[in-house]
Amino acid sequence: MAKRTRDGEPPAPRRGGRSRYEKTREANKAVARHLLELWNERQESYLPRELTSPGLITHFGNRVGTTKEEKAARAKLQIVAPRSGLRNQQFEEQILIADDEYVFIGWQVTGTQDRPLYDQPATFKTVSATGGDILRIQDGQIVSHWDFYSKARIHLLARLGLLNRKMQRYLIANHLLGRNRATGRLRPEDLQAWLMV
Repeated sequence: MAKRTRDGEPPAPRRGGRSRYEKTREANKAVARHLLELWNERQESYLPRELTSPGLITHFGNRVGTTKEEKAARAKLQIVAPRSGLRNQQFEEQILIADDEYVFIGWQVTGTQDRPLYDQPATFKTVSATGGDILRIQDGQIVSHWDFYSKARIHLLARLGLLNRKMQRYLIANHLLGRNRATGRLRPEDLQAWLMV
C-alpha cells in the first residue's frame, strides 16, 4: 500500500528533489506509455512479456500465455479486434492517472477493416473507439491487469456495421463479450440480456 500522510495525501517532496512517491509514479506512467508504444510498434495488442511479472494476475479473462497453444489463442484475446482483420491499429493515450502502485491508461484505437474480421467480409472503413487498462506495477513490471475492452470492441463492430445477432453470439461464445463478476464468463441465463431484440 502506498505511504500516505494522516490526511491521506502522498508525502511532500524532499528538499532539493522529487520524493520516492513522485519518482515511482512517473516510472509507472512510463510503463503504461511503453505498453501503448509496443502495441503500435509491434502491431500486436497483448501484454508483452518484457513488461509483465512472471506471476502476472489478469482479471476479466484475458490471459498472457507462454505455451504455443496460449500464444496461438492470442489472436482471439487481442484487445479490440484481431489485427488480421483490423490492421494498422494505432493506440493513442487519452488520459493517464497514476500513483506509486496503480496506473489507469485510457486510450483511443483507430484501424481500418480491410480484411475479413470474425468471419465477416471487409468493409474498408476506418473506425475509432476508446478503452482502457488498469495496471498494478511493482519494480517496473505489471503484476496485475484489469482490461476494459468489451465496450471498445462493441463500438468498433457497430461502427463497421457488423454488430448483428450472429456476431453477438460469436463474441459471447468466445468470451469476448459479457462477463460474470465471479467467474469472468457469461452465465447462460444472462445470454438474452446481451442479445439485441
